[in-house]
Amino acid sequence: MSNFLRIIVVILAVTFLPSCDDSDDVKSCESAFPVVTPGQLFFENSTRLLMEPELKVGISCHNCYDANSLENTFELIEAAIDDDVDVIELDMVQKNVPSTAPVFGHGGNAEGVSYQGLDFESVVEHELLTFAEQILFLEIKGEIKSKDHIRNIFNILKKQENQFGEMAYFNTQRFTVFRNLTNYDTLSLFRDVLDEAAFLDIKPFIKLSRIFGESTNNNFINGVLQSYQCGFHMVEFNHQIGVENISHLTTYAKLLGIGVNVFTLNEDNYEEITREIIQDVDVLTVDSKGEPIDTRDNESIFIRIRRLLRGS
Repeated sequence: MSNFLRIIVVILAVTFLPSCDDSDDVKSCESAFPVVTPGQLFFENSTRLLMEPELKVGISCHNCYDANSLENTFELIEAAIDDDVDVIELDMVQKNVPSTAPVFGHGGNAEGVSYQGLDFESVVEHELLTFAEQILFLEIKGEIKSKDHIRNIFNILKKQENQFGEMAYFNTQRFTVFRNLTNYDTLSLFRDVLDEAAFLDIKPFIKLSRIFGESTNNNFINGVLQSYQCGFHMVEFNHQIGVENISHLTTYAKLLGIGVNVFTLNEDNYEEITREIIQDVDVLTVDSKGEPIDTRDNESIFIRIRRLLRGS
């Protein structure tokens, strides 16, 4: 399909798509409105956050933590920062029980959801992050069902200051992204809490992102449009759905003004994916772990991907 035809299809879809479909998992979007505009750039007015703004693509450190060790976590984050990544991705789990605090952890094991991990505040209060320029990608594992838990998360982040006395994670040079795979409801709760008076000051510096898995049963095109209507800022796709599908979906998303992240690149696939889907993608999420199959003078995978983005 040509780009012209893709654009025509998107225009028709936006014109005739209901404000929200009638499935149970998008009821939370019925009163929502889009917050992005056609053609809007994900890093618009924030390009200084990117280590190389002219590339227009951010590199994200996937699972940039060790759920069993604060020390190892800070070593991973420091190494990623030294390699000039643009985004630090951390997984967050919140137990849906009153007066419980979030933790950083993978959120799952053979027995179901796990609420074990690193204390949330102990990580985000560290100067390694508060003094950094990198954007936080906070993936919410499972669901958060209480607005009180979301308020607590916001308040913990709000009180962190950078070296200039500003809010570390919410300022004109740095926004924070909350992400979720499960459904639309959790992100919708985040969206609704941001409309409360106590959080209007940070609302401009928070973006919401809907993650889609690789299942062929997903209606990805409708998912992009639904995320737009739900008031989200980004959609994310597993590279396993294929380069051609990602290319088409990115065209749809960018016309609407929705950002696009592709995950997860690793040593086996990064060259092909980076070369094929660089156009209009906003973020590439890259696995930092595992032994390199080609050390190339011990350069990290992040540095090698940046070289590909430069075309060098």
